[in-house]
Amino acid sequence: MEMSNSGTVTVQIDCEVCGGVGGRTLHTTGDFIPCGACRGTKFRPEEINLGNYLADMSAKISILTARVISLETDLASTRQELAGLDATLVRSWREVDHLEDEMSTT
Repeated sequence: MEMSNSGTVTVQIDCEVCGGVGGRTLHTTGDFIPCGACRGTKFRPEEINLGNYLADMSAKISILTARVISLETDLASTRQELAGLDATLVRSWREVDHLEDEMSTT
C-alpha cells in the first residue's frame, strides 16, 4: 500500500492487462492503473485485452484450418482406397460370372 503526497492511497495488485505484477488500484475510487509496461503502450487496457482475444482466436482458427486440411487429405485417401476396392469387387464379380458361364457350359 502506498500513499502519495496528495493523500491518495494505492494498493499493488496483478496487472489486469497483462497479468504481471505492478498494477495498482486507487483505494479511494477503485480505479485500476496498469503496470508500468502496459502504461507505456498507446493502447487502453480494453484494447490490449481485445488484441489478446483476437490473437487467441486467430491461433484457434489456424489450428482448425490445419485440422480441416488434414481431414480433407484423409477423405481423399479413403476415396482412393474405396475406388481400389470397387475395382477389385468388379473384377471379382466378372470372374464369378466367367466361372458360372464355364460351369453352365460343361
